[in-house]
Amino acid sequence: LGQGIMERFLQLQQAAKDIPVQLVLGAEAFADEHLLKHLGQGNVPTINGSRYLLTEFPMDTESSAFSETLQSILSLGYTPLVAHPERYAAVCEMPQLTAQWLDMGCHLQLTGGSILGEYGKNIQRTAAFLLKNDFVACVASDAHGVSHRSNFLLDVYDHLTVRYSKQYARCLMYENPLRICNNETL
Repeated sequence: LGQGIMERFLQLQQAAKDIPVQLVLGAEAFADEHLLKHLGQGNVPTINGSRYLLTEFPMDTESSAFSETLQSILSLGYTPLVAHPERYAAVCEMPQLTAQWLDMGCHLQLTGGSILGEYGKNIQRTAAFLLKNDFVACVASDAHGVSHRSNFLLDVYDHLTVRYSKQYARCLMYENPLRICNNETL
């Protein structure tokens, strides 16, 4: 893990010490040709140092390429948590593709804005399919700052509570994320 990233994270923790929030280190790991090499060297931050690797693919990844990369990540001892699968073109065309990933031992993290329709109806339908079939481990904002991809998580929680159940919303937005941060089994 790059020294600069850790130094900045520790500075952020120090700056936020008086705020009632617990910060943990993590990032999306982009599945490019360098990812496996960097993983093997321990240079990619997992979620809170756990075995869970938030894995992001190019939006136009071919359906066959997902499984090969995910299997390679698993073989290195990590558990892929696939970021925003509902937004990948191949998954929108065939959402049941993700069932293979679950069978392999991977997990799915949806983007809250997708659930609310912020990325269009097709992505919203794909998110609904994944939720209805209990394919989803957790939901996150995918916020990249305070002005890009706003945080709609309270609205998402309310939507999940009304559409599914309060327990399902709590599992996806509190219990499973806590298990991931604590390196526990989902």
